[in-house]
Amino acid sequence: RMWRVFSEEFGVEFQPLDDDHDEVGFDLAEEMKDRGDVWDSIVEDKGLMKTTMEEITCFAALQTVLNFKFQHVSSMNKSKEFGFLGFVDSVKSVRFWVAKLR
Repeated sequence: RMWRVFSEEFGVEFQPLDDDHDEVGFDLAEEMKDRGDVWDSIVEDKGLMKTTMEEITCFAALQTVLNFKFQHVSSMNKSKEFGFLGFVDSVKSVRFWVAKLR
């Protein structure tokens, strides 16, 4: 869902993965290694602060997190039991920070 949100925020067409990419076989770091020019054009078109993709991302780290062999998204119930009642809506947060950093 978040990739679609980023696509909407930057005004680019969302492209879901092809059926050729399975969860285990898809290497995000490899897929993105030569895509800096795409980011450069988004920066230029949208008037963003001049950054390189390498300055703001670490696809190797994201690749690792996306391929954990255990569930890493969990319920907030335990946090609520201990009194942590606040939360952040991830979609709203992404939209806020993209707008702020423009």
